[in-house]
Amino acid sequence: MSTPVLRPDDEVIGMANLYGIPLHLWLADPAQALRAMQHMARTGETNVNQALSTTSQRIAAKDLLELAMPGRKHARRRRMVTKRLWSGALDPAALVDIVRTHEANPEMIFRTALRAVIDGDRPAPDPGAPTA
Repeated sequence: MSTPVLRPDDEVIGMANLYGIPLHLWLADPAQALRAMQHMARTGETNVNQALSTTSQRIAAKDLLELAMPGRKHARRRRMVTKRLWSGALDPAALVDIVRTHEANPEMIFRTALRAVIDGDRPAPDPGAPTA
């Protein structure tokens, strides 16, 4: 008996090609593959490349947040913002803009990020508009 030769497009394990994410990604970076799979399950995204791109953007935004809010002192607040980032409530581009605007002030980064989650996609109020 000879051992069958596996080609890259063969499904080695029943779950290896879960959500279309290739086996080599599951082996090379299981955390990113899992996050992409969770994103696809949560949003209904069917394009693996788009899900991986979104996951990469969130990882980069999280890394930027860690640079802007370093140390154990800010760990709880970083965790709170990161949780909203991964859930999709906070857009990675919005977080990058917030960090860029309030780079030297971790407290303002935290407050502005939570405000962005609460406001969602609503535009900022016009400062010249009359108030009721």
